[in-house]
Amino acid sequence: MEKIPVFVPTMVLAGPPGAGKTLIARAMPGVLPEMSIEEALDVTRSYSVADQLPEFGSRVLEVMRQPMEDKQVTISRAQGSLTFPVNFQLIAAMNPCP
Repeated sequence: MEKIPVFVPTMVLAGPPGAGKTLIARAMPGVLPEMSIEEALDVTRSYSVADQLPEFGSRVLEVMRQPMEDKQVTISRAQGSLTFPVNFQLIAAMNPCP
């Protein structure tokens, strides 16, 4: 398999159980090109796969939407707020409704 330089910010994989949705999601990091040393130092990656996207409430998905669009997240507490750069890829899997 040839590696391709593609970044898709959101990917939803839908299909029947056993179709390979989770397998594809877990394989994505190996398909993307390797990062340079500079990129690797600047990036912290967290890999996770949600087996069923519909199990998350619409409020949870809406809260994730804004940081994806703005490429930043702001954390506010009583003492103040901090804004951090954010750039992540969301890959979710779901079974179609019956």
